[in-house]
Amino acid sequence: MRIENIIQVPYTTRPHMVKNDLPIFNSQPCQKIIDQKHQQLDIYDQSLYGVTTQAHAMGLVSTVSSYLGKSPTHDIKELALQFEEDLAILYNGILSAICFCFPSSWIPGSKLGQSLQEIHSPVADGSALIKASPKIAQTISNYQQGSFRRSVWTISKVPCLSNFPNENLKYLDTEIDLDHLYFRTELQTTCPLPDNSTGVFFVKVQVTPLKNLWPEYRNLILASLNSMSDSVLKYKNLNEIKNYLNKH
Repeated sequence: MRIENIIQVPYTTRPHMVKNDLPIFNSQPCQKIIDQKHQQLDIYDQSLYGVTTQAHAMGLVSTVSSYLGKSPTHDIKELALQFEEDLAILYNGILSAICFCFPSSWIPGSKLGQSLQEIHSPVADGSALIKASPKIAQTISNYQQGSFRRSVWTISKVPCLSNFPNENLKYLDTEIDLDHLYFRTELQTTCPLPDNSTGVFFVKVQVTPLKNLWPEYRNLILASLNSMSDSVLKYKNLNEIKNYLNKH
């Protein structure tokens, strides 16, 4: 992903989905990432995954696994561990199954059974995102339209792929400097099934030391940070980071 295509100035939470002509997921997943998924599941267990009663009864996970060319399984964890990307399954616009080992400051299992509008409701300045959520849900499941993708980013003190709330707490007292800041991106890619009711939502997380992008992208990053509202900065825990970066 090119940094210029990820960072928007001014910053906006408005969803910007583009037609995807790239592979939906990595067909040769990195074993190191799979190992990290196992570690997160061992630590946080059902906080990271779940399947609704309806989805289990209709064999939704098995249907998706077969469609994606994987061995049929009813176990969402078993399916997710075959990908380096995190994944969620929407059925009729409802989050029906999920296994996110590398979430961004939220608890995936707690969102099971919710609509995208409900899932997006905590997002700061998220009115445009919430308003667009029904259409996004339709797009995720629209087989005729095909796959779409979007990228989101933030800057964090957490060096690992997981930004689960407990992981954030481990780094609260870490000094803010370029050696302890990381540019975190999520590549979100949709995969609709032929029934036009089911859609898979893949998320590829990448974490890069910010110093590797500094100073080449300093002006672009600062322009976006400085355009964020106070509510967005608070929501993303970026106030102190923004102030530090503006001085460096």
